[in-house]
Amino acid sequence: MWRSISESELKELIDRELKKCTSEEHNFFTRYRVSPYKVPIHRLGNLEEVFVVAELPSGFIYYEDVEEGFEFGSLGTDGAISKQGCNQYELKHVLSRLKR
Repeated sequence: MWRSISESELKELIDRELKKCTSEEHNFFTRYRVSPYKVPIHRLGNLEEVFVVAELPSGFIYYEDVEEGFEFGSLGTDGAISKQGCNQYELKHVLSRLKR
């Protein structure tokens, strides 16, 4: 049965993911990293929550625990993420895409 990731499990996952990153990606993430906090997300007609892990000038990186991956997003006018991918990106993949 599926269960949501806890904040402590997420922090451990981030630490493991950062070990796979280049020093440039690691430094970029460290600059924008925040203590994980939840924001609402629209998913299949329901309002659920995901953890934001980094705040960037143009949006944020969040962990999508249903898809078990990291994503880049921003809040809509209603204060929730309305457009999200269904990817299962590792942290290094999101950081690499943001560095382009």
